[in-house]
Amino acid sequence: MGRLKSIMNLTAVVVLTAAVIFLPAGRSWAGEGHEKARKLKQAGDILPLEAILKKALAKKPGRALEVELEKERGGYVYEAEILDKAGVVWEMRLDAKTGAVLSIEKED
Repeated sequence: MGRLKSIMNLTAVVVLTAAVIFLPAGRSWAGEGHEKARKLKQAGDILPLEAILKKALAKKPGRALEVELEKERGGYVYEAEILDKAGVVWEMRLDAKTGAVLSIEKED
């Protein structure tokens, strides 16, 4: 049940982050970012958050602290922060469409 709660909390972070990313400055974003992310997922442009988390945690076991969806160079990238068992935070970038790991770096 704890893992499910973590995923639900993380989903809220992604929804809020997506809302900020996808809307122009100065506009009210309540609910619109979630809708944009849902449409991207339905169109096959991005993988669902659950699939991205599974791929990220398979590559770097630990606990997901934060996930953000960002638009880059005509595509989308998920940025995930993972806390490993040793207490080290890792930043991982994953292709949002394929889930391929683009980079893993130790957070300063």
